[in-house]
Amino acid sequence: MARPNDQVVLINQKVPQKGGEAPAQYAQAVIETVKIGLRRFQQDVLRRETIGNVDVIIDANHHNQHPAFEAAMTSARAHDGRFRAVNQVVRLDSAAARLLQLADIVAYSRKWLIARDINATSLRDRFGIQMP
Repeated sequence: MARPNDQVVLINQKVPQKGGEAPAQYAQAVIETVKIGLRRFQQDVLRRETIGNVDVIIDANHHNQHPAFEAAMTSARAHDGRFRAVNQVVRLDSAAARLLQLADIVAYSRKWLIARDINATSLRDRFGIQMP
């Protein structure tokens, strides 16, 4: 079965620690994970060389509100390859961030079903998503 045209890229990436204080390590993990996700989205979904206009939504916590985290994000947005596509890093309450992720998955799932790119059985079997 062919992949649906509109796709969601979900990444859970383990990034090796390079040392430094916890907020800087957390920033590096976010940067590397976003770059990997952008590369996959660029290749698998957009199928083009460029990507831009990206907003990153993360859970608000004490690490990503630290000056070292913000400095790493600012530097990466200015100088770090694909991460330069990022406009901003938005911090939300973790429950709100998770609900946004879930809402995206539900919206894409419904779009695939309506467009008949995938049927409900395949959606359940391939992705574990059940639609009423």
